[in-house]
Amino acid sequence: QITRPCCVVADLKINSVTGTMLVTELNARYCKLPIVFCSDEMGVEDPLTVMESGAITVQRKPVPTTKLLQYVKNGIQADAKQLQLDQLHHKVDKILKHL
Repeated sequence: QITRPCCVVADLKINSVTGTMLVTELNARYCKLPIVFCSDEMGVEDPLTVMESGAITVQRKPVPTTKLLQYVKNGIQADAKQLQLDQLHHKVDKILKHL
C-alpha cells in the first residue's frame, strides 16, 4: 500500500506492454496512480484511449523539462488529494463499523 503521493512516468510502449495495458494492470491491482506517458512513436497507441483509461497525459519525446516537471507536479498533487480522500474514507468506515 502506497502511503505517500507519487506519479509514474513511463514510455507509452515498453516491449510488448502498451500504455493502456499498464494502466489496466495497475487498476486491476487497485493501484490507481497518476501516469505521465512519453513516446517517440505517437502512432503506437491512440493518446485519447490511453488518457481515457487513466493517464494524465501522453507527450511526444523529447518533452521539455519544465513541461514534464509540471505534469509530474500535477500528478503528485492529484495523488495527494486522493490519498487524503482514501484516509478519510477509511476513518469513516471504522466509525461506521462501531455504530
